[in-house]
Amino acid sequence: MKTCKTIGLIFSLAAGTILSACSNPVGDFGRINKSRATHITEVGPLTNKAEKTNAYYNPLDYSKAEKQLRLTAVLLERSNYDIHIADRQFVNGVANVTGPIREAALVNNFRAKGVSDMSSRYQSLSGDLKKRRLNLDSFIRLTKTVIRQDVARGRVENEIVDIKAIGYRQKENVEVITGVKKHMEALYLAYRYVLNHGKIVEPTVSQFAIRSELELFNKEVEQLTTDQ
Repeated sequence: MKTCKTIGLIFSLAAGTILSACSNPVGDFGRINKSRATHITEVGPLTNKAEKTNAYYNPLDYSKAEKQLRLTAVLLERSNYDIHIADRQFVNGVANVTGPIREAALVNNFRAKGVSDMSSRYQSLSGDLKKRRLNLDSFIRLTKTVIRQDVARGRVENEIVDIKAIGYRQKENVEVITGVKKHMEALYLAYRYVLNHGKIVEPTVSQFAIRSELELFNKEVEQLTTDQ
């Protein structure tokens, strides 16, 4: 009997935790436990499938800036909302739970959680925008630093690391940057969709402040480039 009571207590506590986490339309955004995120910046072997012989290259260790770039990318690509896979874009023709979100994704999320008040939706978006812009500012600075590092590596006479490893690392860095840009462009469209939809539903609710924030966000997204 004691065992049954103990199990029941555990399930009650677990259910309470889940309900508490789901009660807020905005999730816990912008936090990451770096001690548990080492897999993001672990250096693994690189394989060149095109070359069957000598297909194993020892890659470069990540610089401090490259590590921070990858950790910040995870924060930016992580959605602050519970986005269903049906509201994700296809990646290489396949539905992907980590892919960029579709334009109507945030509206669908608000509906699913019963958040129908437009002012509440705007307040939620405003909070998400402010937190995300902080990480985006940091990411833009890191992007410039990493690109400069890639250029400098190409000028170093190297007798230790295979020159192909330097090329692979540069390609990886470009993929991280372009991946974040795709996510942010999709997020911008989803933010805008919420506002355009809300203006039709409640034409009298002011959107001036949040639209100003959104345009600042879009200008920052446009700064994401891999040009030298």
